[in-house]
Amino acid sequence: MRSALKMSACAAVIVLASVVNGWSAGDKSFAVMDFERVLRDYYKFGPAEAEMDKQKADFKAEIERRLKTLDQMGQDYEVARDAAQNKALNDEALKTKLADAEKKLMELKEYQQDVKRYSDDEKKRIIQDSLRVRRRFSEEISEAVQKYAADNKITLVIDSSSSLEELRGAVVYRDDSLDITTAILRIMNDSKPGDAVKGEKPDLKK
Repeated sequence: MRSALKMSACAAVIVLASVVNGWSAGDKSFAVMDFERVLRDYYKFGPAEAEMDKQKADFKAEIERRLKTLDQMGQDYEVARDAAQNKALNDEALKTKLADAEKKLMELKEYQQDVKRYSDDEKKRIIQDSLRVRRRFSEEISEAVQKYAADNKITLVIDSSSSLEELRGAVVYRDDSLDITTAILRIMNDSKPGDAVKGEKPDLKK
C-alpha cells in the first residue's frame, strides 16, 4: 500500500514538474479543478443521488421485512420439530408431525437462499447504478472541461480533489487564480431548467 502511494506521489510530482517546465517555457498553461465539488454541485447529481438513497432505503426496508418472515418461519419450524418429538402421540401422528416439520425446514432453507440471492443481486444492482450515474456525469463534466480548456488555451487540467486521504490530493498548493472549478460549475449548471426539474425522476439506466 505504501509503495503504491509513493508511486502515486512520485507520479504527481513528475506531472507537476512537467507542467511547471512547460509553464516556464511560455508556450503552455495549466489549471486545477476540484472534480468532486463539480460533481457534487452539478444540478443533475442531487436528484440522482436522492434516487439512489431512496433505492437503498427501499432495499433496507425489504430486507428487514424478509428477515422478519425468515424469523417467523424459523419459529414455526421449531414448533413443528418439537411437536414431532411428542412421545404421547401414536406412530401415525408422529409420522405426520415429522413430515410437517421436514416440510417447514425445507421451506425455511429455500427462503434463506432466496433472501441471500435477493440481497446479493440488489446490492450489486445498486452499486452498478451508482457507478453508471457517476460515469455518465463524469463524461459530461469532462466534455465541459475539454471545451473550456480549448477555448481558454489550457493544455492541462489537474484534479485537486482529495480522492486519496493520505496524499490530500495531488495538488499540494495552488494559486486560486488557476482554479477553474467555479467556471466549470457555471457551465454545467447553465442549462439547469427552472421548476420543470422538480419532481422529475432521474433515469439511472443511461
